[in-house]
Amino acid sequence: MTLLLDLVIYSSKQFMPGENIVPVEHLKHLLRKHKDGKPFGTKEMLESASGGVAARDELVAALDRAFPGTRARLARMWRWHGSTAVHMWHLPAVADLSAAGIKLLLKKNLNVTPGIGSTEVKGQLTKGGQSRIAEVELVDEILLVNVRRAGLTTWIYEGNEKEDVYTRDVEVALDLNRTKPILEVYATLQDARVAATEFVRSVCGVNIPDAGAERDKIMKPIIFTESMVATISKRLKTGGESGLAGPDAKGEHGEVHLYGKREGTVLLPLVDSDRARSQGAAKNHIREFLLKFKHEDDYVHKSNVQFYFKSGQHPHLKFINKTSRPAVHMVVGEVCEQATQ
Repeated sequence: MTLLLDLVIYSSKQFMPGENIVPVEHLKHLLRKHKDGKPFGTKEMLESASGGVAARDELVAALDRAFPGTRARLARMWRWHGSTAVHMWHLPAVADLSAAGIKLLLKKNLNVTPGIGSTEVKGQLTKGGQSRIAEVELVDEILLVNVRRAGLTTWIYEGNEKEDVYTRDVEVALDLNRTKPILEVYATLQDARVAATEFVRSVCGVNIPDAGAERDKIMKPIIFTESMVATISKRLKTGGESGLAGPDAKGEHGEVHLYGKREGTVLLPLVDSDRARSQGAAKNHIREFLLKFKHEDDYVHKSNVQFYFKSGQHPHLKFINKTSRPAVHMVVGEVCEQATQ
């Protein structure tokens, strides 16, 4: 008998008890906001912000009562618990990637008309290796799609091998505000390839092979170059290069990895040295930067973004520590701008 378990990994709907993933410092920043001429948060509330998730969820609820809309905004902002990988593709075979064009495809291929909130797409998974579109949401002309992927897990119980099917959701995004939208998939490469393929087949209605040259004509990976990454870093005004890896510029080792000093959860920029300068001028396949992002509520969050562009492998972004969706969107937007010129 096959048992199907729905384990939603990336959830953007709401905070449930035990799922509050707002950074402590952001929560404290909000508690210091003024209401009726004085700070909203008491000393006890600020102390609770460093406590367990249940206490923090109560604080979010209190903030939402005092400042309506806070909970929903935070849920949209902090979608991921930790590090996040982003793989991206061009979609040259999809003729119309405008909002109107995508809405027509959703209606034609999935019988879905996106409205307020997410729309569940009916369907079933019965065995490992399958995938399907599970949810569709259109927010500010950004299409968010959850692709549900099934896998097999086996274990030994009382001397007998058991097999179950499990599922996980992979988030796919397409920003229809951009002149030339690119497909963004928030997952490891294996999950990302499956989810992107499912999106092209089910949403766009394009029959795409699993591999081969014909696949690239339909779904082409975004390629990074060192000059492109340098341009993006300047445009983002990053806090400096916090890490790099590649063949040793001095020929003393096969490969070197240089990283800045850790401060809390982030890596600081590399200390200026002969080694850092010589390696920085060489050909590398990883470049990492300190990212400082100021949110609409004036909260400034620091994180590290890594550009991976090793020859022969799929280039991608990796946000090493917890990063908000607006910050990720800003970086991906710069990649899109440079990649589509």
